[in-house]
Amino acid sequence: MRFLKKTMCANKAFTLIEMIVAIVIMVILAIIAVTVANISGKDVDSVAKVMRSNIQFAQDLAMTHGSTYGFRTTSGTNYEIYDGAPGSPATDPLTGGNMLYNIAPVQFFGGLQPQVIFQPDGKAQVINGADQNIRITDGSQQRYIQVEPNTGFVWLKTTP
Repeated sequence: MRFLKKTMCANKAFTLIEMIVAIVIMVILAIIAVTVANISGKDVDSVAKVMRSNIQFAQDLAMTHGSTYGFRTTSGTNYEIYDGAPGSPATDPLTGGNMLYNIAPVQFFGGLQPQVIFQPDGKAQVINGADQNIRITDGSQQRYIQVEPNTGFVWLKTTP
């Protein structure tokens, strides 16, 4: 009987795989909650937060699936989270549809069409982003979403 008690106590820890799966599920649920949130005026702060979450989700997908995912603008008010190559939108886990987003009346500014590519190790490459920034505005306020190349960490800023 004592042998059973020791064995049962020793097996109460989580494995690394169980912890990783739990973290991935929590991240997906958090992204779904942010994406579903009603941003009925689409103010620049709300759009910036949702966009930051979507960019972080692209990094999570790249590391989880071991392939390339990314973010790119497709127009002055639209962007996509893509799987593999630009023009191949990733699948939204909530709706099963494409991860294509419209941020109007907020828009991208700066004249460049930024793109962020995440490698399977999570490292980011920012293309056409001045100072690694993705710039958005609602006409009166600006927000900057900065992606750190070595870590893929995504910052929200009010100044460049």
